[in-house]
Amino acid sequence: MAAMDTKGGILLVVSALPGEGKTMVASNLSVMLANADKRVVLISADMRRPRLHQLFGLPNRQGLSDILRGDRTLEECLLPTDFPNLVVCPAGPVPADPAELLQSERMSRLLGVLREAADFIVLDCPPVLAVTDALVLVPLADAAIFVADSTATKRDAVAEARNHLQQVGANLLGGVLNNMPAPGRTGYGYGYGYGPVADTDAEV
Repeated sequence: MAAMDTKGGILLVVSALPGEGKTMVASNLSVMLANADKRVVLISADMRRPRLHQLFGLPNRQGLSDILRGDRTLEECLLPTDFPNLVVCPAGPVPADPAELLQSERMSRLLGVLREAADFIVLDCPPVLAVTDALVLVPLADAAIFVADSTATKRDAVAEARNHLQQVGANLLGGVLNNMPAPGRTGYGYGYGYGPVADTDAEV
């Protein structure tokens, strides 16, 4: 996190494909930052298959899609959590045009407002290889963290997703490898490994 400004950082959490743990990583990262006395806004930018709200036990009746359509205000959609410095903006009802909403002027203005109010804005994004939603957010963000699953993500998928992100100018801060084997155990657990994003010739 030292690679980002200590104030006003917008961070995308992305993966190549669904089911690789990006929502859990985005949530845990946000909690960690909040516990470090940073003001954090966690946004569910995956408006196609939202599940961030479920991790915090929050409703999804209104959220980002409502703000971007002009139906709700930001204040109406920011929900408190059990962590004093962390608020969550759910995805809201599934819209017909998620990518268009994310690259709209309203989204740009929303993030501009949040930059002034929070230390970190963390966006849980849709998978890079599934839809273009995460790519249209890259110009609005300061950095991205790439999430992969050690038991499922293929090397080619990592390489392809990384190339897509780099083509639109993403600042790849690093990677998180989920489901790493626990030390001294033969089975796998929901652990993390953190480091540079894998090279195209590296094993995942």
